[in-house]
Amino acid sequence: MSDDRSNDIAVVDLADVPRDALADMLATFAPGEHGPREFAAAQGYCGVDAFVEFWARLREGPWPQLGLVRTDSMILMRGRRALGEVLLRYSTTPKLEINGGNIGYSVRADERNKGYATLMLRAALARAAAGGIERALLTVRTDNSASLRVVAKCGGVAFDEVPFEDGINRRFWVPTGAERSSS
Repeated sequence: MSDDRSNDIAVVDLADVPRDALADMLATFAPGEHGPREFAAAQGYCGVDAFVEFWARLREGPWPQLGLVRTDSMILMRGRRALGEVLLRYSTTPKLEINGGNIGYSVRADERNKGYATLMLRAALARAAAGGIERALLTVRTDNSASLRVVAKCGGVAFDEVPFEDGINRRFWVPTGAERSSS
């Protein structure tokens, strides 16, 4: 990859991201703003290397003792700058059906409103299709207008709203393209 000023944008597996770029991105999220980092830390995986180790473990398969499902963590890179993260969960649990779904994403604050969330969601949908998932469940807080627009751009169809913590999550089915390629 080239330097930060490059227009080379790619979604890459977490394990392939330079640790300094990952550390820089993770440091930009305020407490409570980056669930994957906080979730890994709550399981005792603190720091960048431990964060990568935690998500590498979930890429290998479910972690039933913790109620976790197989998950791929991917990072959107522009040159050597990490712009955001997208998680693809290959199955859901009752908890994920309320909050999290099959796909979740976050973009660092200084790179928002540039279309990066849409790029990441489309990449995750393509990987989901390759993994045999015909439609992905996404959950979005009803007060997150930017994410609601991203899901709509990617073909999401809302089917209900459910209470979660101090707000409401709107749930969507988003086609991955798998159903078209299998017929």
